[in-house]
Parts: sequence; structure tokens; C-alpha cells
Amino acid sequence: MTALCDEELDLFSADVDPHALGLYLVDESRRLRIPGGGWGAYTEWLYELCESHGIDVLIPAADRELVLLASARGFFAEIGTKIALPSEETLRMCLDRWALHQRCEGRMRVPRSWLADEDFDPFHPKLPVIVKARRSSDSCGVQLIERRKELKRVDRDASLLIQERLPGPEYALATFATSDGRVVAVIPSRQSKVESGGGCTVSDGTLRAVGRQVAERIGLTSVASIQLKETSDGELALLDVKVHFPEMIRPMAVGGVNLPRLCVDDALGSPPRRPAERGSTALG
Repeated sequence: MTALCDEELDLFSADVDPHALGLYLVDESRRLRIPGGGWGAYTEWLYELCESHGIDVLIPAADRELVLLASARGFFAEIGTKIALPSEETLRMCLDRWALHQRCEGRMRVPRSWLADEDFDPFHPKLPVIVKARRSSDSCGVQLIERRKELKRVDRDASLLIQERLPGPEYALATFATSDGRVVAVIPSRQSKVESGGGCTVSDGTLRAVGRQVAERIGLTSVASIQLKETSDGELALLDVKVHFPEMIRPMAVGGVNLPRLCVDDALGSPPRRPAERGSTALG
């Protein structure tokens, strides 16, 4: 949001939570409330807000709404609103860690992974392992399991993913690809548990090359944060691809590349790095 405040854009902010920080980054007259009532109603309210305020570009921020909005892209286009999102196929893949693993395995290094379904053998993985939710929008946290008896107790409903534990540092690659799939920016940062909101940007050609490879493999056509971790032998392995803005605001600013602006420009049909036309509106 702050990356767009100084630009020639009429910027609105909308949220279900009346105390959301993003609402207070714009003028009071540009703060839009979305009533509760479930995610189906959420899309309808967003549609009405975009229509009534003449929104040219909609930038969603929460995982739960992304696929729903992507599927409604055509309806928003009828009122002149473009949604800054990857394709529905890419979104579904990125929100499903198992599908992402299956898509990228064999093309790049991924952690050894097992789906915790009825066929899962708890004696197969070498301990310790990491257990996480299969879908990145689920609330289940990441758990380290070091004992076989604990692994035997995990749910077998295919909602969990078991992965080898990777010991090396973790990186987040703030990445942007245009609507025609051209990767124009990859900003790597080394993640730190000590620093709130991420870590520090790094200049590393290998990281940028891997980020470009992942983006092309999944068909990225917008913005994403590609999560990598080093293996014990020093290789980079793909953990996740997160397809929303908030966690990337800091590395984008420090890296000197305004990815939100690139995203808006692309949605408006402008060449990368070129300011959008005066008078355009955006909703974040």
C-alpha cells in the first residue's frame, strides 16, 4: 500500500476489519468497509465497491479470497476492473503445497515429501521431518517431529504434508512476472526469525536464476514470494510460493524495485517501470 501512496493514483483501501492497518494508509474518504457474511458475499461486495468507485485495478491481499476472485475475473472485467492476480490454475497450485511439489519435482530441487494419506508409511521418512498443512491457507502450523511414534499419530486425511528437514538458511524471493509471463524482477532476501517481517536483501545471481525458473515453471503472471531453503549439501530447494503482497513489502522497498507499481502498470497495459496514466484508480 505505501509503495503506491506517492504515485499518481487515486488509491482506495477496503477491509472487513474496521481496525485493519491498511485502511489508515489512505484518506478517510477512501476507506471502504466490506460487511461480513462469508467469502461468497465478500466477492459480491468487492464487485459492488469496484463498480461504484470506478476501480481500475483490484489488488487482493488474503489467501482465502484469491481463487474465488480469480474465478470471477471475467465479471470484474465487464465493469472495467482488472484483478492483479495470477491465473486460477497457478493460484490453486501455489495454495496446494503437494500440487506445487508435484509440478516442480524433476525440474528443480524440492524437499523429499510425503502426503499423509491412508497409504502413508510412517516408517519410510528419515527423521526428523517437518509436518505442515497441505494447503497454505490452512491454520495448521509447522511442526518438527523427531520421534517415530509421533509421526505415526499424524492425521491420514491427506490434509498434511511431511517433508525432510532442511538445515540451511531460508530465502524469500519477491518476484514479478508480467501478464504474458515475462519475469522482470526477482529480489532475494535472507529470512531471519529475529527480524520482524522478513530479513535483509541479498545480491545473488543463483537465487535470482532459481526464482526465475520457478516463476516460469508455475506460469506466474503477477507477483509472488518464492520461498527457498538450503539443503545439507548446499543446494536450493523450493518450499512454497506465496501469491500475495504483505510479507514482501520490506524487501521490495529495500531492493529499490517498486513491485506494486509494476503490478498496477501491467494491469493497466503499461510497459514495465513506466508510470500509469494519470487519473487511474486502484483498490488494495
